[in-house]
Amino acid sequence: MLYEVISEIALELNTHFKLRFGLTEDKLFVSNIVNNDGSEAIEKDSVIMSVVNIEEEKMLTNRKNISSNVPISLKVIVLFTSTFTGNRYPEGLKFIAEIVGFFQQNRYMEIEGDRLTIEIFNININDQNSLWASLGAKYNASIAYQVSLINIDESMSPEPYVPAQNFPGN
Repeated sequence: MLYEVISEIALELNTHFKLRFGLTEDKLFVSNIVNNDGSEAIEKDSVIMSVVNIEEEKMLTNRKNISSNVPISLKVIVLFTSTFTGNRYPEGLKFIAEIVGFFQQNRYMEIEGDRLTIEIFNININDQNSLWASLGAKYNASIAYQVSLINIDESMSPEPYVPAQNFPGN
């Protein structure tokens, strides 16, 4: 379910960007910001969507029937980062602003029958510094969102494995 949620959000945002800015190609890619060797993972002048945290949403997980396997509700923190630099930096801010506007109009999404809540996830300056250090990258204009109620159910029939090179952005 996590793959489907992230893929659908990326698809929706790319569609929104194309309509809003008259683009013919994707500008948002699901990726790490940097590769493990420290090199840039995605070319400049794009927006990178990265999952930076996944945890159980304990308030939403149904634990009434402990003896059976119940779906686990997750909250996922997604970071949207602009890679526009130099004199194109302001254009990157337009994409960040469009993300804010998009989620302001679409606080809820339904994917495969599950309703998701999407809201800004505020990161204070100290935590932001730690986050960027752990990502191994220099700070870029970015915004984080929390996506809640992603149900993972062991009884769900598994989808066939899709290699990473087929994931949007690769």
